[in-house]
Amino acid sequence: MKKKQCFITEPKLKTPLKMSNTKSILEATGLRYPLYDGWRFDHFMNWCTITAHKQFMSAKILVKHDGILNWYCDMWQLHVEKQFLKDNLDLVQLNDPEEVQKILMTYPDVLLDMQPYSLLKMISNQKNSYKTA
Repeated sequence: MKKKQCFITEPKLKTPLKMSNTKSILEATGLRYPLYDGWRFDHFMNWCTITAHKQFMSAKILVKHDGILNWYCDMWQLHVEKQFLKDNLDLVQLNDPEEVQKILMTYPDVLLDMQPYSLLKMISNQKNSYKTA
């Protein structure tokens, strides 16, 4: 599976495929891309840690898995960036970066309850097949 050009290589995130939402958020928040990128990466790492604990697996496996990365990128774009802009278009246009940042910070939490169960099962099965080999 090929990595999307949206997240992690080592240890930074790459530029997302669809920058229009990201650019809009950067302009509205007054943040520079490296700071936003690091914030997003922190959320990805947190999601991997929590999910690994729930699934009884290593967070390192999740962080390095291309499929998990691709899934998280898609979920971030849909449930954080697109949803934030849809819900807050008027606020984004008011040019109040601090207020926009405060509201944006609440959006990634929705991803903590999301898991790609089929993909996690596949990873778990791969992990178990290495043990028996």
